[in-house]
Amino acid sequence: MFTSPSKGRGLVAVPLLAILPIIFVVLLGEPPAKTRAQNAAAAKPPVAPVRVVTDEYFGVKVADPYRWMENLQDAEVAAWFKAQSVYTQNVLETIPGRAAMQAQSFVETSDNVIVEAVRREGNHIELRLVESRGVPGTATIKVLFPHQTAMLTDLVGRRLSDVRPAATYRFPVRAQQIVTMHLETSTSVPIPSPTSSWDSFVPAEKLAALHAYDPKLKGHPPFGNGSTF
Repeated sequence: MFTSPSKGRGLVAVPLLAILPIIFVVLLGEPPAKTRAQNAAAAKPPVAPVRVVTDEYFGVKVADPYRWMENLQDAEVAAWFKAQSVYTQNVLETIPGRAAMQAQSFVETSDNVIVEAVRREGNHIELRLVESRGVPGTATIKVLFPHQTAMLTDLVGRRLSDVRPAATYRFPVRAQQIVTMHLETSTSVPIPSPTSSWDSFVPAEKLAALHAYDPKLKGHPPFGNGSTF
């Protein structure tokens, strides 16, 4: 509490908490209107304006309310995407424990190579790499996990070379060449059992329709009669 002079009443007791906002505004200044508006906008998803464009195809009119957003060079479209990104980030940051999660990379490549596929079976890891610039050069691959052996093969599995296990590998690549790197680790993952039945993946109310489906036919199972699913 503190006391404040009041005309005709002498000193009046005023709760300190009641004037703290005023003190902060006086000392720190009120947040700019632009900042307040940005904070408010980031708390909710951005609204995409509706601008209907109607086309007619074979006598049928088709309305498209968001065709204007297909122009990615439009400054307004770019601003919407940026606002959407900010809103998404704000929502993700509310996930409990997310701050403790750290992204971890296990393979890094030079910018002339991309990792097209990764496969692991037992203690064997396979990386399929592709030269991405269309010109010959040298590929640099960093393997950020422990492994005991390494080997390079071509697209059809012919051995190109055995390489000494290391953290970083460098080797020449032709334009658009596909190279597969085989690595062996000291640990292995269990081999999954082959799936022989879809029952565990299908909701109970759809099992009858699944079992009535002839497996000799190609295509998706029937949807049923529509009364319960």
